[in-house]
Amino acid sequence: MSQAMAAHAALGKTETNRPRKGYLASVRKFDMSLSRLDTIEEDLDIEAEKVIAEGQRALYVFQISAGGRILLSGRAAVAFEAAPP
Repeated sequence: MSQAMAAHAALGKTETNRPRKGYLASVRKFDMSLSRLDTIEEDLDIEAEKVIAEGQRALYVFQISAGGRILLSGRAAVAFEAAPP
């Protein structure tokens, strides 16, 4: 999930607008319907949607599913390094 958020940030970069380092600050409303992901034989579908971004933080909602079943979901806050002057 955090890799999907990082990939999203990288897709939005330009030559003059490089993505800043981000750190997973918190995970809330986390729900997991199984005890382990390594028991799933189907491909995992990972979705992360940026809900809001302002200044040095962003909020994402995410879910991981397989075979049409949601395996885990939640909300993640990311804190970014300060932009260089």
